[in-house]
Amino acid sequence: MDYVYEFLAQYSTDELLFAYLGLLFMTILGTLPSNSDLTIVAGAVLASNGKFSIFSIYFGVISIVLIGENLVYYIGYFLGDRIFKLPIYRKLFSQKRRDNLELFVNRYPLRVILSIRLTPLFRPVWYTMLGSLKVKPGIFFKMHTPVVITYNLILITTSYFLSNYIDSYLKDYKVYALTTLFLVWFIAIKKMASMYKVDN
Repeated sequence: MDYVYEFLAQYSTDELLFAYLGLLFMTILGTLPSNSDLTIVAGAVLASNGKFSIFSIYFGVISIVLIGENLVYYIGYFLGDRIFKLPIYRKLFSQKRRDNLELFVNRYPLRVILSIRLTPLFRPVWYTMLGSLKVKPGIFFKMHTPVVITYNLILITTSYFLSNYIDSYLKDYKVYALTTLFLVWFIAIKKMASMYKVDN
């Protein structure tokens, strides 16, 4: 990580923060093949090393996450059926499966939102689909906002105070770290898939 800090030292705090939040926004929209949670962890680690103010990370990250995820949800909400006409969605979701999914997300929206929080790599897809399944905006905002704030407060705070361990872990055990993350994502996805089975 030392070479990363040396590279970043040539830029001002404002430049770094602007670039960082821009990168985070792009990952939330799904336009970059990255994990928004890892980006947030990286921001907290940089803050602990004096690159950012921790308060700017709290405010900036939570604001960007809320704006980005609400935007993705609204894209799905207003595009509606067009989402399911896309090849990837048409292949994955038959009409019967879509009907079951729509029934489930409207019956258990909080459970679905919590499940999506555990799958950071696929959040843009899930939030777009959540909007296209016509979960009402009022219900979405009411449940999504406190989940985002609570989750990111915990993620940022934990990463900030454990930054030295994170630095060491990624430096010495990078392969194991990536393997662990993959396993967590895989288990979360399997769990999420089982939760979407709706009793007739």
